[in-house]
Amino acid sequence: MNKNMQWLESAFSKITQGSIIDGVDWGYGDSNPLSIVLSNACDIDHGKCSFLMVIALLPAAETLAQSKEFKSKVSTANSRNELTKKAWKSLQDFLSSYIHNKNICRYYFF
Repeated sequence: MNKNMQWLESAFSKITQGSIIDGVDWGYGDSNPLSIVLSNACDIDHGKCSFLMVIALLPAAETLAQSKEFKSKVSTANSRNELTKKAWKSLQDFLSSYIHNKNICRYYFF
């Protein structure tokens, strides 16, 4: 049995949906981020979970900065990173929609 399976079996009774866990190898070496459990709590509680679904917790700023939508909103900034009033309003609306999951379908995105 590998090291990760032993860890999972010993912690299984304490893990539920939304649990923050450490020790998942995401390939970042010593900089591996924490993870969050996405598997349904009821499936975990009733032994119906054949695998544990987890995702890495990455800073929202990094994720947003890489998106095409964000880049298009800030592309008009001048040399001092200032936006016009219209561009600033557009960016605010975009961020508000993103934070409140209005335009995306990601369960645990923020």
